[in-house]
Amino acid sequence: MIRQVTELAAAEGLRYDLERAVAVNTIDAHRLSHLAEAHGLGAEMHERLLRAHLGEGEAVDDPDTLRAARRRGRRPRGRDPADARRGRL
Repeated sequence: MIRQVTELAAAEGLRYDLERAVAVNTIDAHRLSHLAEAHGLGAEMHERLLRAHLGEGEAVDDPDTLRAARRRGRRPRGRDPADARRGRL
């Protein structure tokens, strides 16, 4: 099944490495995604989080991973991923 999903992703131009993907609690990643959405950056953040989780095997429940996702592109100035964890959406 992993091979089939990886092939389907590749057909869409996505690089999945599900052998490296880690099962984690994604609540903070979702909070960060919602925070980004509130600032017009939701699609970009969603893409970065999926790439980190499914393509790079990153643990998207790790605060350092979330900070790195935030730094990879445009972001609201002065906001920290911890703000999402604190409910400051």
